[in-house]
Amino acid sequence: DQCGTVIVTHVSDVKSNIVGPNCYTLTRTYRATDECNLTSDCQQIITVNDDTKPVINVAASNKTVECDGAGNVQDLANWLTDNGGARATDNCTAENNLVWTYSPNPAVLSDLCGATGAVTVTFRVTDECFNYSETTATFTVEDTTPPDITCPAPVTVQCAVDVPPVNTASVIASDQCGTVIVTHVSDVKSNIVGPNCYT
Repeated sequence: DQCGTVIVTHVSDVKSNIVGPNCYTLTRTYRATDECNLTSDCQQIITVNDDTKPVINVAASNKTVECDGAGNVQDLANWLTDNGGARATDNCTAENNLVWTYSPNPAVLSDLCGATGAVTVTFRVTDECFNYSETTATFTVEDTTPPDITCPAPVTVQCAVDVPPVNTASVIASDQCGTVIVTHVSDVKSNIVGPNCYT
């Protein structure tokens, strides 16, 4: 000031154009006051703009589970909730404030044999300024368990003509991953003594 000393004070910080905690415009006002209480203000514009994507430190992992016959709903839900095991950090947004989403949503298994199937999911992590990164993995339901089968009880007959006919309906069979078809594969004779004496 041409006529004395000046005191500079900070008047205010005003945010505008707010997109998120790390995306906005800050207008900072300073005030100069002279000894006669005359004032002048100036403003500094500070742009806060986080344009850096989150970093995926651990990519999503494929997961394969044994078929439970009911779509493995809980297994899939747990995998999706854990983002396929993916982990991420960000330069401005705290890890617990990062938002994870996935697509397709809902994640529907493809229709393979029985109740098996698979779905490929893209996990997206988004920071508070809507920057995002993605990682992709596949969830698979497989069936490696053979069906259970119980044959009819042994029978003994007098003559070859009394051998009961093939009856697949008399066989008890089940499978935890779908329906079972019972077929007759073969009849093999052993311990042959004669036409009416064998196993």
